Amino acid sequence: MVSVDYSPEKHITVEEVRRVAGFSDADLENKLRAYESEGKIHSYGSNGTSVQFMDRLDLGRDVHASRNGINGKPKGLTIKRYYTEEGKDPFESSGPYEKRTVKIKGLDGKVVFQQEVSVPESWRDQSAKVVAQKYLLNPKNEDWKTRIPGGREQDVRQLYSRVTKFFGEWGEKLGYFATPEDRKTFEDELNYIQANQRGAFNSPVYFNAGIWEAYGIPGSEMTTYAINPKTGKVEKLKIGEFIRPQCHACFIAGPDDNLESLAEHYITEMQIFARGSGIGQNTSNIRSKGEPLSAGGEASGPICFEIGYDTQAGAIKSAGKTRRAARWWGLNVDHPDIEEFSGLKVKEDYKGITMLRAGLDGGKADMDGDVYTTVKMQNTNITVRVPNRFIDAVKSDGTWDLKFVKNGKVSKTISALELIKRISFGAWRC
Repeated sequence: MVSVDYSPEKHITVEEVRRVAGFSDADLENKLRAYESEGKIHSYGSNGTSVQFMDRLDLGRDVHASRNGINGKPKGLTIKRYYTEEGKDPFESSGPYEKRTVKIKGLDGKVVFQQEVSVPESWRDQSAKVVAQKYLLNPKNEDWKTRIPGGREQDVRQLYSRVTKFFGEWGEKLGYFATPEDRKTFEDELNYIQANQRGAFNSPVYFNAGIWEAYGIPGSEMTTYAINPKTGKVEKLKIGEFIRPQCHACFIAGPDDNLESLAEHYITEMQIFARGSGIGQNTSNIRSKGEPLSAGGEASGPICFEIGYDTQAGAIKSAGKTRRAARWWGLNVDHPDIEEFSGLKVKEDYKGITMLRAGLDGGKADMDGDVYTTVKMQNTNITVRVPNRFIDAVKSDGTWDLKFVKNGKVSKTISALELIKRISFGAWRC
C-alpha cells in the first residue's frame, strides 16, 4: 500500500464504495484485496494495514462488473424508447428530406464552398451549411473515396448513422447493452435526437467517429493513445487514426518547468489539433521571465512559449478545417508575469488595428489575411485564476504580492485594484 495525499476528485474512500456498490464489509475487503493483487486497482493509505481509499477510475470497471454482472461481465443496460417506435425509421420523424445546394462565400464575395446535400426540409440554411462544410466526410484520398457511395458523404443521415453505429458497436463490445434489441433502441433514439436537433455531439465526434466502422477507412497512420478495455490501461498505438478515434473535445495538458517538456508539448498540441480537439493549460508552474536557471542565465517565462504554441495552432487549425484551433491558457494572479499576461491580447489587438488602418488587407479583418496571421494570440483564450483573498484585497483597495515560482519569494507588490482594472479592460477590449 502506497502512502499518498487524498484527493476527492481522484480518489474514493472505502466508506463511499460500500455505500455505492452495496458490498458487506468482509466481502468488500476480500474483493478489493483480490483486485489489488491482480493489479486491477491501486489502494492507498497511511497505516499500511487497511484500505482507506483508491483511484476512482480503477475501481468503477471491476467493482461494477462483479457487483452487477455474471462471470465478471456487466449485465448491461435496458434502453426504453422515448422518442421512437419500433420498426419505424427515426429519420422520418424530422419530416421530408430535400436536396439543397449549399453555398458559402468569402469576404470578397467569391464562392469558397458549394455542395448539394440532403437535409430535412425544416432545417435552416445555417444548419445545412455547418453540416455540409464541417462534418460531412469529404476525403481527398482516392482509395478512401471509393469506399463511400458517391465519393463523399452527401446526406446528413450518413453522418448521423455512422456516428450512432460507432457508439452502438462499441457499447455492445464493452457490454453496455443487455440485449441486441437494447442496442437498436439506443441507436434509434440517438438518430432521432440528432435529426430533430434535440442534441448534437462535439466536433471531434463528427470529424472522426464511425468512419472505420461505417466505411472501413482506417485513416492516416498516427500515434494514438487509447485505453485497452481489457486492462483499463492507456497504450500507445501505431494505427490508423479512425480505428481508435479521438472523440474528446477538450484536453487539459500542460508542460512542466523544463526545456524537454516545453518542447514535447508542441507535439502534444499538434496531435490534438490535427484530430479536431482543443487543449488548455495553466502555466503558473513555469518560471517567470528573469527567474534564475539552474545552469546559469535567466528563464524566458511562459509567455514566449505560449506565443509559439499559439502560432503552431494557427498553422494546424482544427483537423485541418477552416475552423480555429481551440486553445485555453490560464495564469494565476500571483504569477510575476501576470501584468504582461493580462495586457498581451490588448497589445496584439492594437497591432492589428494599426495595420488595418494602414491599408493592409484592404482594411478587412480577415482571420486568414496578412494582418491577423501576423498578430499573435489569435487562437488562444486567456484566463486569470484568482483566489478569494485577491478579491478581498480588491475590495479593500489593498496590495497584492507577486511571487517567484521556484522559491515563493515576493518579486513585486502591486495594487490589487489596479491589476483587476487591467484584467477587466483586457476582457472588455478583446
